[in-house]
Amino acid sequence: MTTIPTFSAIRDSIIADLEAEYSISILLRPFLYIWATIQASKFKLIYLLLGQVQKNVAPDTCDEETLIRFGMIKLGRPPRVAVQAQYEIDINITATGTITAGTVYKSDETATSPGKLYILDTDFVYSGTPGLVPITVRALEAGVESKLTAGDTMTATAPIAISEGIGVWSSVAVSPLAAEDIEDYRLAVLQGFRLEPNGGSCSDYRLWALDAAGVKQVYPYAKSGAPNEIDLFVEATKADSTDGRGTPGSTILAEVEDCIELDPDTTLSLAERGRRPLGVYAVNVQAIVLKAIGVTITGYVGRTAGTDAILAAAIGEVVDKVRPFIAACDDPTLRNNIISRNSIIQAVMEAIPGSVFTDIELQVDSVPLINYSLANGNIPYLSFITYA
Repeated sequence: MTTIPTFSAIRDSIIADLEAEYSISILLRPFLYIWATIQASKFKLIYLLLGQVQKNVAPDTCDEETLIRFGMIKLGRPPRVAVQAQYEIDINITATGTITAGTVYKSDETATSPGKLYILDTDFVYSGTPGLVPITVRALEAGVESKLTAGDTMTATAPIAISEGIGVWSSVAVSPLAAEDIEDYRLAVLQGFRLEPNGGSCSDYRLWALDAAGVKQVYPYAKSGAPNEIDLFVEATKADSTDGRGTPGSTILAEVEDCIELDPDTTLSLAERGRRPLGVYAVNVQAIVLKAIGVTITGYVGRTAGTDAILAAAIGEVVDKVRPFIAACDDPTLRNNIISRNSIIQAVMEAIPGSVFTDIELQVDSVPLINYSLANGNIPYLSFITYA
């Protein structure tokens, strides 16, 4: 790729060309210096445009608009939009009658997402005996910002003739999903270009899983002792995970399972949509296995709240980058499946050069180790950093 020169370098190059061509000194002709400066400004704009064109040649460096064009070509879809949650809530019916469509409930201050609005989309007509009855409401705000969990309550924003107006969370009808982060979308596009379909190989399972919303990555393994079975570990995006660490919910797991069986593109004929190879007896779709990473730093000199924050961010970034290596579909040059004490020490020294400490201990699931190799769907997360 062409290196983009600085403005000063362009101007000095123009001046040098003029002096060499006409055997003159620009210092004795100030107007030529001004002219060279103006020309350098024009050339700089051209170079900047060239730099942007160079970046947009490939999906790993291109801007968002160009990335979406790559994605539409390779994946056949733009980044996924946020999904509005739908919840079944129990309300206490006191008389027969109708709760009209458009009735709005507001989550209480004690709820997981307080102050959010939920709407009843269709008329609810009731003619039975008074008591607790389920209805389904939809979040007005798309995404996980309106997420509710067991025990959450909501209150109608206006009086309801046949109900007390209190709703209690019962179940999830449609799980909320965050809008797809552009960098997660970039990763999906890159995988679409890098992986080749092979009729049921590891690459296929990763490509098929890209059709499921909320999936960040999947890790396929041939199940030990079962030659016709596959264990498929699913990692969700942090925003769509149940714990903020990549653990997928039942909705994401179910969608991955569906995408492995059939292509979700319903415009294709049924004969074209089949995916799972005939010889595979079962694909065991399951959540990743989290591994708690602990770090103990002993004798750190000059420790402050600021250094704590810097080191936590640096160590967390190292941990987040470590993932299981699948030889059949991962690039060996990008292999990063081992978390080690040395990698933590290096992160500390790079984050705060000149750091002085006595020792650093790495723990995996509370067991002190020098290094740990991730496999079988194990995903690390930074559980704690302590100082001694």
